[in-house]
Amino acid sequence: MSRQQTRNNCILCGRCMEVCPVFEITNLEEMSPRGRSYLLDKGSEHGVQLQDIINASRTCVGCGRCSRICPRGINLPEELSILKSSRPDWKIWFASRILRSNPKLLASAAKVQHILPGSLPLLPAESHAPATELLVLQDALQKQSGRAAVFPGCAARSLMPGLEKKALRILSSCGFEIADIHDWRCCGLPLSSAGLPGPAVKDLEHNLALWQNAGQPRIFTFCASCTHGLKNTALSPHDLSLGQKFKEAVFPLSSLLPSLHFVGNLSEDESLYWHQPCHGHKSTPAIFYSIFQQAGIYLNILDNQCCGMGGFFAMINSGLSAAIATRFMDKFKNTYKARVLTDCNGCALQLANHAPANIISDHWLEAIKI
Repeated sequence: MSRQQTRNNCILCGRCMEVCPVFEITNLEEMSPRGRSYLLDKGSEHGVQLQDIINASRTCVGCGRCSRICPRGINLPEELSILKSSRPDWKIWFASRILRSNPKLLASAAKVQHILPGSLPLLPAESHAPATELLVLQDALQKQSGRAAVFPGCAARSLMPGLEKKALRILSSCGFEIADIHDWRCCGLPLSSAGLPGPAVKDLEHNLALWQNAGQPRIFTFCASCTHGLKNTALSPHDLSLGQKFKEAVFPLSSLLPSLHFVGNLSEDESLYWHQPCHGHKSTPAIFYSIFQQAGIYLNILDNQCCGMGGFFAMINSGLSAAIATRFMDKFKNTYKARVLTDCNGCALQLANHAPANIISDHWLEAIKI
């Protein structure tokens, strides 16, 4: 939908303001979807400085809640990405530098994070002792066939390498022949939201070539944002047919869990919660609820509330990002001891960095012993 169409279609109902995590924290309409949309359309006519309009556009966390609730189908995060891509002064250039030039930069930065704590909010603030594994894999109820690969995502590959190892063991337990692909690049979602669709498409084309050379195996992801990026980043016209096959070969790793048998290992004084990522599939909470229920563990499914990560939003709006995460963690003020699991690598880092002492927050793979 074009900017002109948005101007004509917005009915100023304000429903987007009811679900926007940034507006919930700031209570400033210019930081709401409706306010940003108005600034983009009318700001210059009312004397608002261009830099102020740019700054307002960068306070969008990109969660997509406004687009899902909008009665007119307006997708403001997508529009902001398009606008950023058309204006050099709107782009978040360092996103390409970090994700495309050398992902190991994240791992190196994490090792020196203690020198400037909070300077890179998406990195682990400190080392945490390994938490108890809540599910123990026993065997596969149903064997799979064919070849499969794991797409770990940039954050997991650089900062949480243990997740990929566990994901590979799940594929092996299911009976897959492993397609060993090491040189994956960005899924496309962070680069697109940073206003860099060109690098996003190039990375997806690179991933497409890797997949084709490996014999077109099934691709399993353990990050909801990566799944969304791989399936939704636009390809150039000459790659459309093969690209569609590639996107159809992408599956969330969690889709395999119902075919596996687990036993539970949860202490009696600990409560278990599920955080649903903004870009997560709506069926995912039910899968985990069922898996834990079969293992004798009750999983509390939380309301769909943003953690404030938003890819590079956490870097350019660290204060806002932390405030959104703290608002999420306020749910557990009166909880003695709790564990929060999620299905997104970025969300796992964000929640772990802002969890109070009585809360352990991590990726669901860290809760499984294989």
